[in-house]
Amino acid sequence: MIAGPVLVHADNLSIQYNNSATPAVDKVSLHIQRGQRLGIAGESGSGKTTLALGLIGHLRPGARKNDGIVRIAGKDVFTASASQRRALWRQHIGYVPQGSAGNLTESMRISSQLSEIARLQQIDPDASWRHHWLSAVLLDNPAQIERRYPHQLSGGQRQRLALALALAQRPDLLILDEPTTGLDSLTQAGIVELINQLTQDKAMAVICVSHDLSLLAAITDQIAIMQAGGIVETGDTHHVLTAPHHPFARKLVAANAYKSAWQNTAAPTPSPSPAHHIPRHSRPRQLPPEAAGEHATGLLTVSDLTISYRHQRRWPRRSSPPHAVTAVDIAIEPGRTVALVGESGSGKSTIARAIAGVHARYSGNIRLDGQLLPDRVRDRTPQQRRTIQLIMQHPETALNPRRTIFDIVARATKLHRIVDTSDIPAYVTNLLNEVGITPELAQRYPSELSGGQRQRVSIATALSAQPALLVCDEVVSALDTTVAATVIDLLEHLQRERDMGMLFITHDLALTRSLADEAIVLRQGQIIERGPASQLLDSPSHEYTRQLVAASRT
Repeated sequence: MIAGPVLVHADNLSIQYNNSATPAVDKVSLHIQRGQRLGIAGESGSGKTTLALGLIGHLRPGARKNDGIVRIAGKDVFTASASQRRALWRQHIGYVPQGSAGNLTESMRISSQLSEIARLQQIDPDASWRHHWLSAVLLDNPAQIERRYPHQLSGGQRQRLALALALAQRPDLLILDEPTTGLDSLTQAGIVELINQLTQDKAMAVICVSHDLSLLAAITDQIAIMQAGGIVETGDTHHVLTAPHHPFARKLVAANAYKSAWQNTAAPTPSPSPAHHIPRHSRPRQLPPEAAGEHATGLLTVSDLTISYRHQRRWPRRSSPPHAVTAVDIAIEPGRTVALVGESGSGKSTIARAIAGVHARYSGNIRLDGQLLPDRVRDRTPQQRRTIQLIMQHPETALNPRRTIFDIVARATKLHRIVDTSDIPAYVTNLLNEVGITPELAQRYPSELSGGQRQRVSIATALSAQPALLVCDEVVSALDTTVAATVIDLLEHLQRERDMGMLFITHDLALTRSLADEAIVLRQGQIIERGPASQLLDSPSHEYTRQLVAASRT
């Protein structure tokens, strides 16, 4: 593709947070042309999102511009008034944040949010126009989807809705911050095809921030590798990813080798893991002979779990609302990991919330150590609440924005009475250090952290309770591979040390094969296939599972 005139020009841009001694973005110069597709890669906390937002003149809370100039369509955005800046964004920029909660209005139906964008463009917001954009991002049954509120969608559906809202503006520049986080491989492939098609048809520029180098290889033609706020290497995407020069760029590419190995695997024979690969347990991993069912025993037993979302005034009394989850059985033994995989909206997170007691409207039984658990978390004993800990998919909704990171974890530790009050500071400091949060970062607020750093704080908060069962909902999807490997190493170490069980919800089939004892494939709320993880993913029997595996290797 031949790039057009310069749309965004940044010269010597430096941005720093108030609680930090070093810049988050350090003397960066870039220009984005119409039709150009730029990828920004780097470790969690390297300044990727801060840079992407700085390129359009937006500063996150607690940030300030130390130096530099940014122009959009020739206009300096930092010297422009707030109204002029908003007009530039409305005219030229579409933005999809890493956490979809950042640009969805929870109190408005989806149809109203799309109609609002249409009115700003002086377009008639009829149903066909709204359904077009919902269908474009692969949201099935748009007539039903548009009647819902954002909180009634899964994480992956919310992410696609955020993309639809941005694309409906028909922007000159589309900024994507981890756009496929939480999406299954089939949906990812469709979204990548859509973005590439729109870029060609409209000469739309794209800035894609991601730790997933395979995604950047599919979407972008230029890439910038960031480390500690600066760009250490930039160039043609294919060239940089196949022959990187800078040591950090080589490290980043090598850290994605486990995905490359999975994608290039044609035969079901597993290969030895490199040092940076997420390791398996050293002990033999065989599934227990008991099937998950009503009479199964173990740490957690879920029997015939059925969940419905009942919308007031939407479903007549003579009819029943559709099931989000239907007759699901799960058994987790101490020290074992069960992975739930499947398409976005298949009910994975709904099951996790029911187990944690957050979603109380269900039928069936959930037993912990053989004892029937109350539906609601508030009706469970302190010991039961401590034993099961949920790490949510979107950490921005789980962290108190008015407390520092240290206070958030310390409060959870005090609540569960894990250690004496005098020992809490040392306990929290050690826990945060294990997930890669430095003492400096611990004094910041959630809004001053990257998405990956916030996810690590959520992991530390859950681990502070020393749970016997950890329910992980896409816990490493926002982390770069090197940090994800460290976090998984920590979880596996704690699992061996404490005989902890894990329910791991993920769309990453390479991670599932490497980490889980058993894999369960969900589609439309029902289990369609289950078995030992490596066996199921190497030789799937169901057609849908074969499609998932094939798409993840593309």
